[in-house]
Amino acid sequence: MTYTLQQSEDGNQFINIPEDVINNRIGNDTSQRVKCELNDKISFLSNLSIKEDGHFIRIGEKISESLNVHPGDNLSVILTREIKSFHFPMPDILSEVLSLLPEVKDLFSRLTEGRKRTYQQLINDTTSLTLKWERSREIARQLKMGYFNPWEVVENRA
Repeated sequence: MTYTLQQSEDGNQFINIPEDVINNRIGNDTSQRVKCELNDKISFLSNLSIKEDGHFIRIGEKISESLNVHPGDNLSVILTREIKSFHFPMPDILSEVLSLLPEVKDLFSRLTEGRKRTYQQLINDTTSLTLKWERSREIARQLKMGYFNPWEVVENRA
C-alpha cells in the first residue's frame, strides 16, 4: 500500500493508517506492535498510535533521512502484526530476581507490555554484570514501593 508522509504542527512525521487496513491486517488488538517496512528498504517495529481520526505510525527523522523522503512524499508501506510477547529477551538476572521475590513477580506480570519491554531493555542495554544486578534490584525495589516508571531506574543511577 502507498501512504503519504505527513508532518504534525510540532514537527513529528507520521503516516495515517486507515481503519480497513487495521481491521484486515492487524486485527482488533491495536495494542500490539507492528512490523513496518518502508519502500522495501527499512523495516522496524512500531506501536500503532491513536489520534482522534484514526491510527498512525510515527516515522522518525533518521528513517525519513535514510529514505530521503519529506512530508508530502509517498511511501510504500507493508504492515504485519508482531506477535512476540516481548521484543527483548528476558534478562536472566531479572528472571532470577523475579523468581526470588514472588510479590515483585506478580507486580511485574501486571505491567503493560510496553513497560515490561522498557525494564528489559534497561537491563539488556548494559554489558556490565554489576550494573545489570543493580538495575534488577532497583526495579524490584521500586515495584515494591509502588513506582512503575521504568525510567526512574536510570534517573536514580541504579
